[in-house]
Amino acid sequence: MLAALAARFGLSLLMSRLRMIVGRVPASLWIVLAVVLIGTAGVILHRREVAAHYKTAYEAGRTAERALWERRLADARDEGERWRSDYEAAAAKLTTQIGENHALETRLAAALADDLRVQGPGRAGVCPGPAAAAGGSRTADGPADAPLAPLPPEQPLAIVPWGDLVRYAEQADLARAEAVTWRTWYLANVEALRKARLDAPSPLFGNEK
Repeated sequence: MLAALAARFGLSLLMSRLRMIVGRVPASLWIVLAVVLIGTAGVILHRREVAAHYKTAYEAGRTAERALWERRLADARDEGERWRSDYEAAAAKLTTQIGENHALETRLAAALADDLRVQGPGRAGVCPGPAAAAGGSRTADGPADAPLAPLPPEQPLAIVPWGDLVRYAEQADLARAEAVTWRTWYLANVEALRKARLDAPSPLFGNEK
C-alpha cells in the first residue's frame, strides 16, 4: 500500500516537472520540432518508395535482358540447325553422286576388261605386246574360223579407273573444305555471342537498346 502511494506520488511529481518544462519552451520551438519530425518522416518514406521502385525496375531490366539473350541464343541455335541440315543434305547428295560416279566407272572398267578377254575362235582380242602397243591393238588375221594365233608372253597389266580416283579425291577435298568452312563459321558465331554477352552492360531500369 505504501509502495503504491509512493509510486503515485513520484509519478505526479514527474508529470508536474514535465509540464513545467514544456510550459517554458516557446511555441515557435515546438513548431520547428514538429516540422523537423514531419520532414524526417517524409524523407524516410520517400527513400523507402525510391528503393522499392529501384528494385522493381532493376528486376524488370534483368528479366528483359535475360529474355533478349535467350531470343538471340535461340536464333543462333536455329541458324546453326539450318546450317547443319543444309550441310548434311549437301553431304548426302555429294556422297550419292560419288557413289553413282564410282559405280559408273566400275562398270566402264569391267566393260573394258571384258573387251580384253579372249572371247572364242575368230573373236580373240589379245593384249598387244610392247611393240604393238605403241601402234594400237592387233587383231587376228585370216578368216573367222582360222585357228588362233599364239598368245604373246603375259604382261603384268592392271586396269585402274584413274579418272574416278582423281574425281573422288577432288570431291572429297571439296566436302572437307565445306565442312571446315561450316565449323569455322559456327565456332566464330559462338565466340562472338560469348564476347557480346560478357561486354553487354546490365540495364538498371530495363531500358533495352
